[in-house]
Amino acid sequence: MKRNLSRLAAAAALVAMGTGAQAGVLAMADLSINNLLIINSTTGTPLGLGDLTILNGGVRSDTDSATLNGVSSAGTGSAGSSTGTADAPAQCVGCTAAVVAAYGGTLENNTTSHLGTPIAGANYALGDALISGSALSGGSGGLTRADAMISGPTNSASSGATILNSVNAKAVFTATSTVTANFVGIYSSFLATYISPDLATGIGSSTATAGYGFALTVFDNTTQTYLILGNGANGGWVPSQWNNTVTSDTTVGVHNTNLEVNNGNIASLSVLLNAGDTYTLSVNQSSTAQVQSIPEPTSLALVGLALTGLGFIGRRRNASRS
Repeated sequence: MKRNLSRLAAAAALVAMGTGAQAGVLAMADLSINNLLIINSTTGTPLGLGDLTILNGGVRSDTDSATLNGVSSAGTGSAGSSTGTADAPAQCVGCTAAVVAAYGGTLENNTTSHLGTPIAGANYALGDALISGSALSGGSGGLTRADAMISGPTNSASSGATILNSVNAKAVFTATSTVTANFVGIYSSFLATYISPDLATGIGSSTATAGYGFALTVFDNTTQTYLILGNGANGGWVPSQWNNTVTSDTTVGVHNTNLEVNNGNIASLSVLLNAGDTYTLSVNQSSTAQVQSIPEPTSLALVGLALTGLGFIGRRRNASRS
């Protein structure tokens, strides 16, 4: 019996080695457009209500969601007028006091707290979205946050956040001549994927994917044409700084750590806004994050073997007592 027990102890030790005591996988995609403005290219000053008349009919909305090990927080959404606030409450599954503390005590509309490595023992998914203000009158802001973290094998988490913003505006300029304008965004972004060393040694497989995207289009309803703001679909503005996806994956030997932190401002191509024309401005912004870790099949087999052995020993003990 002692020999059987020693074999089971060895099997248990191998299982412990396979799972990793301080394992962690992280994916985060946080994109905050702190201010989106329309700038007069000649004077360098923002266009405002004295230059543009905002029409009714524009709608903006956002939504977010979070899932941890198959348990989902019901995706919530919020809608507002073309200049109102749309604030989808943050969704979080598994957010313990330690997780909240790591974010500085605030999860809702948090644009400053970013994590580059996992929180010890944490398993959670967090999604959040917000859009406020108006690019047509002083500037608008948009936040999409998707964070996911797991502490070891046999875990998975995902989160997402999306902004759909549509504004109708009629250009009524103080000058009678056409105005040349740029769209300018002041932003901060954080994109990270991380797999801890104990999960990157070939024991099982772990993956982490994080990404965000942004596209802005302006349609001239009078001429029925899109303005050429960049090289995106329909001449849309799709800055590379706001469109990226990174992945860490131990199964294919891809790098196990990615970290991109950016902030600053960026401008679209210049366009002509014709006096008297009506324009539709549309913004789409999103963030996604997904992590999972699967133990090596042999580790699972050892767990089954150990449990089977313990059951066999228990039966032998009961038989010897009867």
